[in-house]
This record gives sequence, structure tokens and C-alpha cells, in this order.
Amino acid sequence: MSCTWSGCAATDGPGRTAANEALALTAMLRMSSEENSANRIATAAATMTLARIFDEIDSRLDLRRGIPNSSGSGSPSGSERNNGTE
Repeated sequence: MSCTWSGCAATDGPGRTAANEALALTAMLRMSSEENSANRIATAAATMTLARIFDEIDSRLDLRRGIPNSSGSGSPSGSERNNGTE
């Protein structure tokens, strides 16, 4: 068996083809697993971003309807503080 920076390969003896195929399959499965993991992370991040966007839209719609700030901070937003002070 011979190993280089790109991987290992059986260079002589019986089972060379089988060993090379097994190594190739292992590399392919590892890449597939890494891709699946990256896709799961990206999907979770996109879902969280959408949730934040919807929350922001809801809070702005509530302000337009005159519903008080429900963020729990206890302080009104800038538009609520300045409402009716013109």
C-alpha cells in the first residue's frame, strides 16, 4: 500500500483493485457526509433568518396597529416614544 497527500492506494499484490475501490468509496462517502452536514447547517440558518424576518414584520405591523411593544424590554421603541409629539 502506498500513501500520498491525496490518499492511499494498493500498488501491488492481490486485492489491489478491491482496496482501491474501497478507498474511493470511503472518500466519496466522507464527502457526501460533509455535504449533508453543510446542507443541514445552511437550512437551519436560513430557517432562523426567516423567523427573524417574520418577527420583524409582525412587530412593525403591530406598531402600525397601535399594539404596544411586546419585546419584554419595558421600553418603547423610538416610534412609540415620539408618537404624537409633532
